[in-house]
Formats: sequence, C-alpha cells, structure tokens
Amino acid sequence: MPGPVRAAQIVIFVTFGIAVLLTVLVAAGAGAEESGRFFSTYLMTAVLFVLAFRFPKAGNGVRVASLAPASVRILFALGAAGQGVPLGVLPLGSAVAVLVLLCGKPARYWFRRHQANGVPPQYSWQSAPPRTLGTPAPAGVRFASGDRHPGRDRPRPRPGRLPRDAAGCRACPIRTEGLTIT
Repeated sequence: MPGPVRAAQIVIFVTFGIAVLLTVLVAAGAGAEESGRFFSTYLMTAVLFVLAFRFPKAGNGVRVASLAPASVRILFALGAAGQGVPLGVLPLGSAVAVLVLLCGKPARYWFRRHQANGVPPQYSWQSAPPRTLGTPAPAGVRFASGDRHPGRDRPRPRPGRLPRDAAGCRACPIRTEGLTIT
C-alpha cells in the first residue's frame, strides 16, 4: 500500500479513536445529550473507519466511497466549529487531510490496480510462474509462432554493444531538430 493511502488510513483510525475517547469524556462530564451532540460531528468518521479496513484489498469504489464522507465531514466540522463545539477543528483538519491524501496519484493508482480474484497479477494469466528466455511453453499453451513466446526467438545484441550496419560500422543515430547524424 503506498504511503499516502496508509497515511489516510492512519489519520482515519486516530481520528476515530480520539472521537470515541472524547465522547466518553464528555458523557462522563456533561451527560448523554451533550455527548451525543459532540459525537454527531464524528458520524462520518465512523463510516470512514469501516471503509479504511478495506483499503488494502479494495478497488476504486472504496476510494470514491471514502471521499464522499470526508467531504460531508468537512461540512459537519464547519458547523460544529461554528456552534462552539470543543475541538471542532480536529475533524475538519483530519477530513481535509484524508481528502488530499486520497485524491493524489499514488492513491488513484493503488485503488485502480489490476486484481484477479486475489491472485497476484503475474500469475493471473496462467497457473505456472513466468518462463525464462528460451524455455518451451507449458503443456496446453500454444502460441501462433510455435512452442516459444513470440519475439523470443530473435537473436538479441549483446548488452552494451550497438548492432553493425551493412558497412560494418556501429550505428548510433542521434536526432536533433530534424537532423539525423549517424
């Protein structure tokens, strides 16, 4: 899991833990009605808390479903801060952090990654591990060009060497501003 996704997950877990702890403290000090009013600013945090457990294995739907409660939580937190709820800025800051972290490219790439029913991508096409250069295909797998994978039958130049042209010189074309220098 990339860093921003893990950071968003940790922010959600910490915010929910603080919300539960502060709700218990408010209930002990001011009563049930006041603690219910206090916890109402953290309702979307409870939804995000459940969704955060799905981050390691879920697809893009969980990311989008997490962005919606984070956006609504910003509105709830602004309302709570306007009414003078103690620590009403905490859910506002955490919602903005989650929104920013889950909208980034690493999060988008993570949630849109290819998944084949829990099978790692390199083994999803066939049950055998990837073959090395020049090995025959597994039994039952045939390619149009014969037993070997297409394109692997061609000789390859040695590493660090350029192929020779017809005159026996090593060719290295460099193109700059429409000019070709060989």
